[in-house]
Amino acid sequence: MKNRTIPALLLLGTLSLSAQTPRPADTRHIRPAFTIAKGHLIGEAQMRFFFQDEITELSTGLLTGETYWDIQSGLALHYGLSHSVELHLLQIIYQDNHKKGPGYNLPDDLFLGFQTHLWQNRPGTWRSGAQLQLRLPVAEHHNVPLEPYSSGRVGAGVTMLASHLSRPDSPGLGLTLSSNLGFYHHNDRGTRITNVPGSSATARRHTIEMVYGIAAQQTLNSWAFFAELSGRHFLQKPPATAYTRENSLYLSPGISLTLPSHLRLRAAVDVRLSGDHDETTYGPDGLAAITTPWDRLPNHPDWRINFSLQLPIYPAPFSKDRIDPIKKEQQDQIRAEKEERVLDVLTRERQKAEEAEKELARMQAERQRIEEALKRVRELLQPPAPEEKPNQAP
Repeated sequence: MKNRTIPALLLLGTLSLSAQTPRPADTRHIRPAFTIAKGHLIGEAQMRFFFQDEITELSTGLLTGETYWDIQSGLALHYGLSHSVELHLLQIIYQDNHKKGPGYNLPDDLFLGFQTHLWQNRPGTWRSGAQLQLRLPVAEHHNVPLEPYSSGRVGAGVTMLASHLSRPDSPGLGLTLSSNLGFYHHNDRGTRITNVPGSSATARRHTIEMVYGIAAQQTLNSWAFFAELSGRHFLQKPPATAYTRENSLYLSPGISLTLPSHLRLRAAVDVRLSGDHDETTYGPDGLAAITTPWDRLPNHPDWRINFSLQLPIYPAPFSKDRIDPIKKEQQDQIRAEKEERVLDVLTRERQKAEEAEKELARMQAERQRIEEALKRVRELLQPPAPEEKPNQAP
C-alpha cells in the first residue's frame, strides 16, 4: 500500500464507474424495472473514491501518517435493443488493488448485462423485469480490499426488478419506487484466493451472494432526488482469506441535474450502515498467509463519494428524433393546463345553458299558469246567457 495523495488528486478528473453493472437511471445500485427507448445508445462515466488517513505514533513520540485511497474508473454503454430489452457493457479502466508494485489494475474486469421487461399492469404503474449479469475477469489482481469480493473467474448473476411509476407514460419522471432481489454465483471453487508466497488456500465451495435493496426517486423538472438502501449477504461465504467477505448494508442519497445539452450530472454518497466487523483471517494459519494492509480500516469503506456523467450518443442530443423527457413533461403540463382551462370554460357554459333551460322551463310553466288564470277570470266576467222561454199554445 502506498501513499496515493498526488495520483489520487490527478485521478479525480478521470472517468470512472462503479463495480456494478451501470444504469441509465439516476439510482446507482438499484435498477428500475423499465428500459431505455429502442435504438437509443447512452454513454456513461462515473467517479467513485474513498480515502482515509492513518496516523501512527512512533516510539520516539513522533507522529507518522499515510493516506489510503481506493479509486475506480471506467466507461459504460447502454443500448435499447427493443422496447423491452436493454443491453449494458461496462469496462472498468482503473482500479486500485492495494498490492505491491504499481498498486492498481489497468484495466480491470469487464461486465456484460442484459435487462428485460416481464410484466406490467394495465395502467402501467406497476412493472417487473429481470437482469442477467456476466463478469469477465480481465484484471491482473482480484480479491481486492475495499471492493466487493471478486474471485478472478467468470461469474454470473440474475436479479429480479420491480417498480411503481407515478408517470407510466414517461418512466423516470415523477415519483419512482423500485426494489431489487438477486443472486450472484462467483464460480470460485478450487480458486487460489491470494498470491501471497507460502499460501495454498483455495475456495472449497462456490461463493454465492444475495444482493437486495429498495430505492425512491423524485424528479422535478431538470432536478432529480433519490435515496437507496442496498445490501449484500453471502449465502455461501468466500474463503477465510478473502477481503470484504462480510455482509454489508449501505444508504445512498443523491441528486442529479439534466442540462439543456442533455448532459446529466449526478452526485451521491454511500454511507455504510453495517459490515464493520473484519472477518478476514490474517497471518499463517496452516492454509493461509495474508497480511493486513492497514491497522484501523475495515474491509468495507465507511463512505464513498460518487460522481457521474451521462450523455446520449444516439440519437444525437439535438437530433429531431430525440424526445427530451423534461421538455415533453413541460409540454404535457402546458397542454394539460390548456385542456383544463377549456374544460372549465365548457363546464361553465354548460352550467349556464342548463340554468337557462331551467329558467325557460320555469317561464313556460309560469306563462301556462297565467293563461289558465286569465281563462278562469274571463269565464267569471262573462255574463250568463239569457234563458229562453217556452212557447205557449194559442
